[in-house]
Amino acid sequence: MRETLNMWKILVGFLLSSVSLYCLAGAKLDLPFWKSDSISGDTLFFIQEVGQARPAASLLLVPKSAPRLTRATRDTQYVLGKDFTWKPGSRMIELPAGSRIQFKTRDEMYPNPDAETSFAVSSGHSGRVLLFAEGHVFHDVQVVAAYETKGHWTGLVPAKKSKLLPKTIARLKNKESINLVVLGDSISAGANASGFIGEKPNTPAYPDLVAHGLQAFGSSRVTLRNLSVGGTRSEWGVTRVPDVLLAGPDLLIIAFGMNDAFHTRDIGAVSPEQYRQNILKIINETREARPGCEFILVAPMIGNEEWDDLEHDRFPAFRDELEGLEGPGVAVADVTSLWAELLKRKNFYDLTGNGLNHPNDFGHKVYSEVILELVSP
Repeated sequence: MRETLNMWKILVGFLLSSVSLYCLAGAKLDLPFWKSDSISGDTLFFIQEVGQARPAASLLLVPKSAPRLTRATRDTQYVLGKDFTWKPGSRMIELPAGSRIQFKTRDEMYPNPDAETSFAVSSGHSGRVLLFAEGHVFHDVQVVAAYETKGHWTGLVPAKKSKLLPKTIARLKNKESINLVVLGDSISAGANASGFIGEKPNTPAYPDLVAHGLQAFGSSRVTLRNLSVGGTRSEWGVTRVPDVLLAGPDLLIIAFGMNDAFHTRDIGAVSPEQYRQNILKIINETREARPGCEFILVAPMIGNEEWDDLEHDRFPAFRDELEGLEGPGVAVADVTSLWAELLKRKNFYDLTGNGLNHPNDFGHKVYSEVILELVSP
């Protein structure tokens, strides 16, 4: 996949990964949104649709009272009635004239292609591309909402699968240390978490959040080694097993799929069968050398459904292949299905950090919560 991740960004991500556990050591572990009666960080990207009087965006759940809105950078608080409007009993937020909150028109979501965006072809807008940018472009536009909920989440709830990971559960109960290794693509490397791009509030990517969660659950110490690299596929992961073994994992998170679903004129998407074989090979080769290691397989977020270069049917197919690999010592974190549920209530641009295939801070939090639910006490 063509990505605009420069080496300095990879280096920054690595350094942030090294210090983030220290920064999170005293932080409170929030309940996931499906268990809580309050939400913080519900991200909004305002779009003015054709024929719509005002730009609007939808909250995940109905607030009990007026939500509190701030910039995603947390340095500007917005005023109800002046910067946004909300009707009790509704999930919809609208922007009145004169609002300080940024927005895009629907036409602006499909710019003309340039050298950086020529591959982000829109499937429904001939000659146009999807709004796409790495770095902080989307982060600068997005707004986060905090509120107490009027009702609870009624959609899909990620499964607990502690019986599949008995060694990890035992380590947590006995307050033992855990060597956590992550092997994946750019999402697992950290893109586009605010900590990765060097913007406030400097939220770490999901691997660091998972490590913090494991420590909060009982581990005496979690050592995280993130071997993920942007633009990679599952077959690349097979070649990195020697590095995985050098890291000595007690728990290995394997997270590929976004790039496996990507295709160009020259390179096709990976078949579900080949994807399964690649993941199974990583498991088998790691297990042969390190029989005590357990595995979490991550079924990824869903990419922008309007992106012409993605084989969108691959996402549920990859998830199904991963679920076929579940068994003793192997559990699947099904982000794919939960993401599909989120998209029933939210616009894709509320959840993405680059417009195509990376999560924002809220998305990284969702990743971590689905993974941690597998071993939640």
